[in-house]
Amino acid sequence: MKKEHQIAMLASIIHIVNGDWGALVYDLTSMDVVRPGTNLRECDKGEVNYIDGIPDIKFSL
Repeated sequence: MKKEHQIAMLASIIHIVNGDWGALVYDLTSMDVVRPGTNLRECDKGEVNYIDGIPDIKFSL
């Protein structure tokens, strides 16, 4: 695993714990999970539905 992916993975865990979904989108980009050319502004504005207090995150567009 590349060092940059390790750092992004740690950051993504922190952003998930804190519920910072907008920052999580950028972490996923750093891990090469989000395709180049994806509208990141639209992704980080996405609504998060909560089921029993747990976020139900939709990663597909």
